[in-house]
Amino acid sequence: MTDHNKGCLAATAAGAICPSENIFNMAFFHTNVFKSFSLAIIFAIILILGILVFEFKIYDILRYREIGFEIADNDAPTIIKKMRAYLALHENSPEI
Repeated sequence: MTDHNKGCLAATAAGAICPSENIFNMAFFHTNVFKSFSLAIIFAIILILGILVFEFKIYDILRYREIGFEIADNDAPTIIKKMRAYLALHENSPEI
């Protein structure tokens, strides 16, 4: 086997020396290092995508909530509109 410890990224990432007894140990070592590296990358990508989706969903919910209030206000019967206007008029008025 060739000695590639000085230039091997797997040995640097794992902090260990690459096994050079046989090809199976070497392949298993490099596969495990690649597995842990790819797991960290995939987790980071999923986390970033989850944060982005969550942020946009919250934005949509808040935006549609405001639209919902406008629709409910426009569809309200006249008596409810008059009552809201009366209550809004006296909301900040001092008591007599």
